[in-house]
Amino acid sequence: MLNAYVAPLVARYVETLRAHVRGPLRLIGSHGGRQTSAALGRPAAMILSGPAGGVIAARAVARAAGLEDVITLDMGGTSTDVALIPGEPLLTRESVVEGLPLRTPMLDIFTIGAGGGSLARLDRGGALVVGPESAGADPGPASYGRGGTGLTVTDAHVLLGHLLPEQFLGGRMRLDRAAAARAAAMVSADSLADARSIAAGVLAVADAAMERAVRTVSARRGFDPEQFTLFCFGGAGGLHAVALARALGMRGVLVPRLAGVLSALGMVLADTLTTAHESVLRDANALSSAAVDEHLERLRQVCLAEMAADGDGHGDETLVTEPALELRYRGQSYELMVAWQGSLDATAAAFHREHERRFGYADPARAVEVVNAHVAVRAVNRGVPLPELPRLAAALPMQTTAAWFGGQAHPTGVYALDALARDQRIAGPAILAGAYTTVLIPPGDTASIDRFGNVHVTLTS
Repeated sequence: MLNAYVAPLVARYVETLRAHVRGPLRLIGSHGGRQTSAALGRPAAMILSGPAGGVIAARAVARAAGLEDVITLDMGGTSTDVALIPGEPLLTRESVVEGLPLRTPMLDIFTIGAGGGSLARLDRGGALVVGPESAGADPGPASYGRGGTGLTVTDAHVLLGHLLPEQFLGGRMRLDRAAAARAAAMVSADSLADARSIAAGVLAVADAAMERAVRTVSARRGFDPEQFTLFCFGGAGGLHAVALARALGMRGVLVPRLAGVLSALGMVLADTLTTAHESVLRDANALSSAAVDEHLERLRQVCLAEMAADGDGHGDETLVTEPALELRYRGQSYELMVAWQGSLDATAAAFHREHERRFGYADPARAVEVVNAHVAVRAVNRGVPLPELPRLAAALPMQTTAAWFGGQAHPTGVYALDALARDQRIAGPAILAGAYTTVLIPPGDTASIDRFGNVHVTLTS
């Protein structure tokens, strides 16, 4: 039904793109892979394509930086997308879009309505609320000076000195601090000092929503966030990264050099991927491993045929097959996807271990049901090397400003993010202002720049 609903719109859009693109057209899917031509007829599989690109790039950049276990936080203008990468991104086949169930392979991404343009207001009880309503791109936050009147998260950062009017968008767009103050006054008709208190409250509420989102994708799935690094990107992610990671007790923060366009990088790095699945719905003890192998081989041939019809010349040596089963205890209404281990006994044992990790218990004596067989075939993308920075002298701050942290003003160095040198260390408080993102280093923390230009902050207890 979802495919039928959006197919005419997507088909027209894709045909317009085809007319302007030389060579084969590739659109990324919600599963994090470039789709074959045949998959373009199933547009529901592209619903989370943009965030999926960010997750794929995050895994590549984190690995290049020597990190395996990260939690991504992609904060843009209207929403924040959070995903867990315990070595590899997690895949789900069950999600909900506007209350409607969607059963198609997707990266396990959790989205909340908190972004730089999220509007702040007081609810009927007088409590401060942020989002999910957004100022959008037009007119945008009040500080954009385009007619917006509501107080947004971006305006709060302007009032607290975290975003400098003359440095925004690389100096190409000047922010209006007075308009942000007027927006704060509409929430609480007080003086400028009280406007800063309102701004601090807006950030606290937004941070709390993002903290809950990180816990949803980690602790509620059986992973301890303290064992992960927070990988923040998107235009607004770097402004919240360190405070959020510290609140969660995480190992540290990584903000990539390409934070503002990371999803685009992920689409360049993505493998071509095709998937197939079919229902089994049999007890594991009523099946043989040979019967499961037959299911999986049939699905593999479907995927290989789709790859072959794609016309990209994918050789067998570049194709990787990933068979899996969706399993559950008999009587359950949800299932877990477990990689096929070569036999039913070994796969069932892996299911028990995963159930124990995810839900805190397992019952090896209970009957296990095979719900679906699933196969993914990917043409591995050799990728592109990330450019490394030359060894240059450490960049000096462009200026010093007064920025507010914890209710107090601090003299804060402002650095050009793109000018920072390899191996340079910057003690907080500091503002790292880039053309498309800003990174905030609170007092007491220190940032370091790796050979790729990524910003690292190691947190101590």
